[in-house]
Amino acid sequence: MMYYCTRPHCPSPENHFPDSPDPHTTSEIFCKTCGMPLILTGRRGRYQTIKPVGNGGFGSLFQAIDLYSGNQRYCAIKRLKIDEIRDVEKNEAIKAAFDREAKVLEFLGDNSGNIPTLYDYFSFIAPAFGQQEKPESKYLVQQYIEGENLSKEVERRGPFSEAEILDFLKQILPVLEFIHKERYIDGDVERKIIHLHRDIKPQNIVRETATQRLFLVDFGAVKQVVAGETDVQKSMVFGSRKYAPPEQEQKGSVDPSSDLYSLARTCLHLLTNTPPSDDIQYREQATGNISAPLRKILIKMLRDKPMYRYQSATEVLEAVEVLEAVRKVPEPIVAPPIDERSDTKLIGKPSPWETFKSLLIKLDKSVFLVIPIIIGIVAVIGINWQGVIQLSLTPNNNNKLSQAEDFAQTALDLIKNAKNVTALEEAKTNFVRAIDILESPVNSDINVKEQQKLSSYKTQLAELSERIPEEQTAQELLTEAKKIAEKANKELEEYKTSNVQTISELKSIRSKFERAIGEVEKIITDHSKPLVVTDANEIKENYKDKIDSIDKLKMEIDSDCPNSDGRGKLSCLP
Repeated sequence: MMYYCTRPHCPSPENHFPDSPDPHTTSEIFCKTCGMPLILTGRRGRYQTIKPVGNGGFGSLFQAIDLYSGNQRYCAIKRLKIDEIRDVEKNEAIKAAFDREAKVLEFLGDNSGNIPTLYDYFSFIAPAFGQQEKPESKYLVQQYIEGENLSKEVERRGPFSEAEILDFLKQILPVLEFIHKERYIDGDVERKIIHLHRDIKPQNIVRETATQRLFLVDFGAVKQVVAGETDVQKSMVFGSRKYAPPEQEQKGSVDPSSDLYSLARTCLHLLTNTPPSDDIQYREQATGNISAPLRKILIKMLRDKPMYRYQSATEVLEAVEVLEAVRKVPEPIVAPPIDERSDTKLIGKPSPWETFKSLLIKLDKSVFLVIPIIIGIVAVIGINWQGVIQLSLTPNNNNKLSQAEDFAQTALDLIKNAKNVTALEEAKTNFVRAIDILESPVNSDINVKEQQKLSSYKTQLAELSERIPEEQTAQELLTEAKKIAEKANKELEEYKTSNVQTISELKSIRSKFERAIGEVEKIITDHSKPLVVTDANEIKENYKDKIDSIDKLKMEIDSDCPNSDGRGKLSCLP
């Protein structure tokens, strides 16, 4: 029977004993090399480690057998690995994160089908070995997911398709919805907390072999944030650099959009089978083979500033569902052309009235012949008067199509002449009305033309649903640029009338205008002809003029006071 030693740097961790351990015995089995206990005793059970299955930055993962469980189930044991970390502050931060992971998993894992369940959590002092002192070992025991992480999967089978990325998002986004949900802090009904994973990447998402379900694992970087309060990471940066958002790397405030950024970077990895990069060419390559709507979703998730991203997993999930709905609209079935020269007509079974009318045309118009025929038809086949009345009361399908076309045309006119997002919202409402008319129960026998219109309207509605948030983001960027420039302009006017004019102050004002231009350029480059593009171009030119005037002023100061930091009213500054 195989036992694996969990002591860090054990020279020979593999141990073989002939018999399986008795789960009810209290006898110990020790590593033949270092004397470490091979049966780990926790608060809720005893665990036999079998083999290592992973190694992370702060922890090692082992497959083990839960000896107290009825069916001797497999479990995963994570051991905190801090024996090589000499920085006391960092060491304590890692220990706190490990404790936090256990507490969060104890709650989240029992309430979600896509997060491993926590079985046990304990620590003990390991016996001394060689030069090592008696170190404290911390262990976390959780559900074992038999499967493969997505990093290995994409490496083995190649890049994901768009359909697979959508399935991936539909499985993981509800998990993030659950994690990010606001919850009351124990004993404090005034304050709520949310949880942030902070280390989403392909290695931390495992596909279970038996069910193909995706599990989000490794909550070592998880953080509790009080809802409505600014959170700033003060001690150390958690997460993986290639996937972490800018604010997390800079120890700034993190929120749910930070996890969404990492999720989008994970999508880029899965689309390319290459770890994400900040290179523009990489992003173009990653999104080059997917549809424009999915590309827009990922780009918005990847905004540098959190305020311009989706603010919740729910928002992303809604955008994905709209995209899915459009993809599922069936292609219209086009009827074969009818040869006008042929007597063959594509018609159904003739109605009693059609049969009767045909007979009237063919028969002699003698009243004595017609009357008996009428009586015979009524007697033999009957006339469904209720059906005739119902038919007369049923709205004309042509009229319904006309109504739908009117709403759609109104929507197109609003889009064409739109000056703001409100007009686009009204256009969206009109497309919804057009679709509702064509999908109404009364219109169950939809013809080819109506089906084509319905498909077109749904496509345009989906595009508009994607465009509106983009327009709102573009407007927000422009507003941000104006605020920055307004402050810079005020400082510039004050500078011009100041008794002391320093070069460093002038550079500071210039940098603000450069930042404002940077915000405006994002509108022009990242958005497809937004409504504010004309304003953006004009404002950009205006800010460039401001920078030119600042450069001229700097040249004047350099000319008057060379090799100095500026000038005063009467003399140059040192």
